[in-house]
Amino acid sequence: MSLHYAEAVRRGTLAAAETRLLEFRIPAAGRIKRVELYCEAANGSGDAIFDVNVGATVATLTTIFTDQTQRVRILAGQTSGIKDTIDYAVTRGQLCTIDLDTVPAGGITTPLYLILGIDDGAATPDGLISIATFVTTLYSGAFARDPTGLELSTAETALQTKCASSGAEFLAEARSRASVLFASAEYTARARTDSQFVADLYAAFLNRVADPSGHAGWLADTIADGRPATAARFATSDEFRFRVGRVCLSAIERADAASFRGRALSATAPTDGQGYVYHAASNLFLPTTPAAGGGGSDATSIGGRVVSTTQPRHGDALVFVESPAPANVTWASLTNAALDANNRQTKTDGANDWTAGATSTETFPSATAKYVEFRLGVNAVCGLGPGATTTTREEIAHYFWRTGDGSLCHIKEGASFLPGAEHYA
Repeated sequence: MSLHYAEAVRRGTLAAAETRLLEFRIPAAGRIKRVELYCEAANGSGDAIFDVNVGATVATLTTIFTDQTQRVRILAGQTSGIKDTIDYAVTRGQLCTIDLDTVPAGGITTPLYLILGIDDGAATPDGLISIATFVTTLYSGAFARDPTGLELSTAETALQTKCASSGAEFLAEARSRASVLFASAEYTARARTDSQFVADLYAAFLNRVADPSGHAGWLADTIADGRPATAARFATSDEFRFRVGRVCLSAIERADAASFRGRALSATAPTDGQGYVYHAASNLFLPTTPAAGGGGSDATSIGGRVVSTTQPRHGDALVFVESPAPANVTWASLTNAALDANNRQTKTDGANDWTAGATSTETFPSATAKYVEFRLGVNAVCGLGPGATTTTREEIAHYFWRTGDGSLCHIKEGASFLPGAEHYA
């Protein structure tokens, strides 16, 4: 099912005496499945009740609702009314109107928006826009009319061809077709003000009414830089690109990379399981299937670099991270302790208390992987802190304590972070 959303807006106060509020043309043949009405501020006292009518001319209009209970209502104090139990056949180009059947006291003083959801029966995913609807929106926004049969078929053919070729070509074609309308003699003949010009850009490129702050900003840009510059910015905006992507999905993709580190990437797309490997003979990165591992055993190093034992996850890659070789710290202020050949401290005073230790002040090299490794015997602590203590563990801000039974406790600023850990003052 492909849903086309026909949008219309009525501004100004809706007085009690008014009946006909909006008129526009159906953009695509199909069946009306949904009607949505919105006003920008909460409706006043009493319900607002609306009729939606369709016909070839004003004289042949027929309400799409079978009785009054089906009509769309915006309840008192609410901002919207939605009816999605409709199934009414329409043809492209039919006149559609909305009438105010019952108006609340004081009328509706904020803009009123109408949206029709039309199912054209095509096998297009929900949320996508047909090329015909896209082109019709461009003409309606720029010229306040639908494209002629020839204009529509010419644009459809060109856009379909570009979409089949590549998303980038489709996006360029869509930008060009939208921009050329605003540079045409027909648009110039409409003699639109700068403010109206900005509103027309919103309608054609984005298929929506401008928000006040956005309109003010674009109007200021138009006055400062001229209309062609503003139209070009609409054409290259992300909002327009994503709208184009709803017509041709590949158009929302960014352009493919053509090279890596000065070496060209092959135009051949990789298949499942392949990656790009640089081949000196052709000076290209070519799609290549990795060779099978040797002997069924894991490699412990690649190119002389140690491979981490951490298990990879989906999407991970092997990346070399430059890091200096492990080095012993330099212990200072040894108290009741001696160092062996492995830079390991051994308590020497025999006392059964916290009477031995040492400190070390180290600086990590910049832009490298960093870690500290401790090896603890029982009844010992190690950690990091700003002080210069040698035997007082309470002055170590963040430390690990291996207790007499071999348990490991984590202490941070006096608080225990592992079950059963205790801190002694």
